[in-house]
Amino acid sequence: DLNQYRCPDFTLLDARIGMAEAHLWGRHCDPPVGRLAAAWDPVAIDSYGALLLGKKWQNIGHINLAHSVLGYADPLDIHEL
Repeated sequence: DLNQYRCPDFTLLDARIGMAEAHLWGRHCDPPVGRLAAAWDPVAIDSYGALLLGKKWQNIGHINLAHSVLGYADPLDIHEL
């Protein structure tokens, strides 16, 4: 509800290591993901994080709920530097 009132307008994703099971626990990705990513759209960056971990955003509940409400998970417009 709070995000509908004031949605984040910049999100930084630290995927230098990556944890495929959960964001605070579990084994690290091997090999490490090795990426830092940023986006103006919080749903897009979550979708990109899922992609980095080899998961479909459609199978992740909070991304499904937020898609087209707080931002857009698809299509992703990715620019690598």
